[in-house]
Amino acid sequence: MQGKYSTWTEGFHGLDRQCCHRAGRARRRACAGPDLSCQADPCADPLCPWAGIADIAARIVGAKLTEAWGQQGRGREQAGGNGFIAMTATAKAAPDGYTVVMATGGDVAINPALFKEMPYDVGRDLAPIALVSDAPLVLAVHGAAPYKSVADVLAAAKAQPGRLSVATPGNGSINQIVLEWMALNTDTKFQHIPYKGGAPASAALAAGDIPLGVLASSSVAPHVRAGASACWR
Repeated sequence: MQGKYSTWTEGFHGLDRQCCHRAGRARRRACAGPDLSCQADPCADPLCPWAGIADIAARIVGAKLTEAWGQQGRGREQAGGNGFIAMTATAKAAPDGYTVVMATGGDVAINPALFKEMPYDVGRDLAPIALVSDAPLVLAVHGAAPYKSVADVLAAAKAQPGRLSVATPGNGSINQIVLEWMALNTDTKFQHIPYKGGAPASAALAAGDIPLGVLASSSVAPHVRAGASACWR
């Protein structure tokens, strides 16, 4: 992808990026230790467009920012809307560099390619700061599911076309694209069930509400350790 999205997508390959309001570029030195004394609501722990990997990364980064700055930020999880809610809030925030968002590849690369009407312009309204995390996607199953391998899942999908439900963090997410790619390349068909983020999707999987999920490894790891889910990369 070239042009205004190239800065975001170069070397991205599904990785998460932290980004900030473009107008706050002049205050990037704040990352080294800003003077927050004049701010009633200082630089927030990053807004989270997804309840899951973005939330986990934001909490870790936010804790370190609070430690470095000696002042507590204010974190807000604004999941849902395919990432549009948090991304739009950041794009429309005051251009002072004090609002950041923990964005995913879907927010900055996939959404602009899928939707004709966008509430924010990646190239105009936002600017990348740093690469934060790399979390592989996995095919996960409920711990009591009869599937012991990917081959088992594909066999079941072929036997019941379109009836095997698979959870993802939302419509248009990279998780859904991976699911559709898998179906296309294996001549299978699944029933896609979008959730409002990776955390609720992983919880539903662990509870047995849905048999399968294409989710970030970090989202399902606690459930795998507890024996409620299993996964394959």
